[in-house]
Amino acid sequence: ELWIYDPDSGTVEIEVRERLRGFGFRVGSKIKGRLLDVRGKWVQFDGNTPHCTMPFEGTRYSMIYFTRRRWQDMSTAVFARLSDAGFALPQLSGEAAQRALAMHAAQSS
Repeated sequence: ELWIYDPDSGTVEIEVRERLRGFGFRVGSKIKGRLLDVRGKWVQFDGNTPHCTMPFEGTRYSMIYFTRRRWQDMSTAVFARLSDAGFALPQLSGEAAQRALAMHAAQSS
């Protein structure tokens, strides 16, 4: 299970065990969150929100993907390669979309 900070509707409290930069939580305080069942499925959430995995037994594999700030500034070559590899990329608009489509078309020829 994945615990995600949710002060408004969270029902599961955890203890803050270390300082979390950018948040005003005191070490030793309890904060509320919600649990998500992540076993065998994709889960999307804002990784900038405090989160942690809950205790478990056995073997666990996790794959983590994220979108960096200013993703729209990636080169058209990188955009095309990721797209060709099957990554679901955020939608480009305007000039960035034109460049990416042109590069993709040129490489596909």
